[in-house]
Parts: sequence; structure tokens; C-alpha cells
Amino acid sequence: MRYLHIQIQRDSNWLVAQALEEPAIITQGRSLDEIVTNVRDVVQLLFNESDAQLELLVKADTPVGTKKARSRRRRTRAA
Repeated sequence: MRYLHIQIQRDSNWLVAQALEEPAIITQGRSLDEIVTNVRDVVQLLFNESDAQLELLVKADTPVGTKKARSRRRRTRAA
């Protein structure tokens, strides 16, 4: 089993993740769940390993939640 520390940074609307031990492992996603899935996919492709222990490193001031788009549709009243 491979053990990786994954550094997470915000870049505009995306989270960018890179493994500290393996710089070739780099991916992006919109959520932490997507990042984990993407990193596992990269590990599978590069090393043919289906099991990896990941430790996510996120700075305290890094926003990781997704913002839902507010609806701009106006309600109209029936006359």
C-alpha cells in the first residue's frame, strides 16, 4: 500500500492537489471527494495499485466547500 500526503490548494473555482512524495501525481477537482477519487485514479494508472492511504493537507484558510449558484430567476405574480 502506498502512503501519500496530498497538498490541496484553491485555484479559482477548482481545488488543485499534488502528492508531496510523488510530484507526478497532480489533479484537480471541485470538492475534496472528487480530489480523493481523482488521486486514487492517478495512483492506479501510474503504479497499478488500487489501494493508497491518503492524508490531505489543507491550509486552514483554504475554502474547500462548493458554492451553490444562486438562482436569478424572478418570480412573477399572476394578475
